[in-house]
Amino acid sequence: SLATLNATSGPHTWRHRTDDPARQKSALLSIVDSVRVVQELDPKGNIFFWYDGDGNLGHLYRSVASTYLWSYRLQSEDFPSLGLKLPPVGRRILILAEDGAGALRQAEVSLHREGLGAEFMTKRTIHQGPFHWDMIEIQVKAKADEPAPGTG
Repeated sequence: SLATLNATSGPHTWRHRTDDPARQKSALLSIVDSVRVVQELDPKGNIFFWYDGDGNLGHLYRSVASTYLWSYRLQSEDFPSLGLKLPPVGRRILILAEDGAGALRQAEVSLHREGLGAEFMTKRTIHQGPFHWDMIEIQVKAKADEPAPGTG
């Protein structure tokens, strides 16, 4: 129901600057598809969201995250920055990005800088009309210690 509320709150909410009904329908359907993916990956809704809120599709990513208690399930809207709090080991995060492979590499670099790692879990693609993005699920892990010289 929250996805519907987000979708029907008006075209300017999504920064489309258009009243094109086909575009609005595609936006709504892409959000609904994303919510279904989240439900499939984590039926209890304990997954966190990480995306670039200022990017081309940030407004739609926020709509997806908003269906899962946005403020409680947000890693960061400043992807690839991890935000104010580092994720704990074991946290499952869903990265929303137009280029999933590139986003995964950026996420790994960000986590590595903080002494953490990422285990790739799965990738799903959302595509409705002009909207296309990847949903990359990772699990935060402790960064493996570097092998001692000559042992690895």
